[in-house]
Amino acid sequence: MPSIVSVILIALAAGVVGTTLGGVLGIIVKKPKKGYIGGMLAFAAGAMLGMALFEMLPEAYEHGAEIFSGGGLVAVLVGLALGCLFVFGFNLLINRKKDESAQLDGAELAGGVGEDSEKIEKRDKRKFLSVGIAVFIAIILHDLPEGIAIGAGYHVGLAFTLGIVMLLHNIPEGLAIAVPLKASGMHNVKIIGLTFAAGIPTLLGAILGYFIGMNDFLIAYTLSFAAGVMMYIVFSEMLPTAYEYNKKHHITTLCIVLGAVVMIVFSSLI
Repeated sequence: MPSIVSVILIALAAGVVGTTLGGVLGIIVKKPKKGYIGGMLAFAAGAMLGMALFEMLPEAYEHGAEIFSGGGLVAVLVGLALGCLFVFGFNLLINRKKDESAQLDGAELAGGVGEDSEKIEKRDKRKFLSVGIAVFIAIILHDLPEGIAIGAGYHVGLAFTLGIVMLLHNIPEGLAIAVPLKASGMHNVKIIGLTFAAGIPTLLGAILGYFIGMNDFLIAYTLSFAAGVMMYIVFSEMLPTAYEYNKKHHITTLCIVLGAVVMIVFSSLI
């Protein structure tokens, strides 16, 4: 099988299948227990940390060191910084839109004294729709660099393992899109379509990462950039949400450790 086809199939499974499966679960399970979602997020976060720290960054360092003396450290530091800044910048834009939406909702609420139940229900549905679309946009932005990691990782034998990590990560993301959209009254077919579309940037990123990874100089920076993206998402979004959803923090912590251990062992066996 041609290598680019393998990358495409892995990216499809990780991105499109992952988010769509989460969307299906969000429709079937009306109110998924937060404890389960928190545990799943914690496990995926641990797996992503294990992959970034024990596989991607060492590979980036090794490839960077082959370029020039000290190049490994430069590639790791620069790539990590750029990856974190990339997600940080997009999160600022997304949070600004959320704040604007919250202000509008607050203005509607302030002027809604004496509203009948039908108007209140319509306003709540608009709010859920706004939340669902905001999450959809955020996940699209996050999935592109994750796809780049899969494509670049193919050249160092990490694509399959990364695909599994991303698949685990994308199931709760699909849930996060589907649940508020379902509450907004959106039709199930449209919800599945949006969760399917949310995974497409993973495919586009994987194709881009595959061609970037053909260059030894660029692959060092691409791997560390992707690791920075993953680590920022883990610490700024996944772990806080996991601890918020699962109040049994010792269980959440065990899920994180278990995810990291499973990923390290799994990657060492393939």
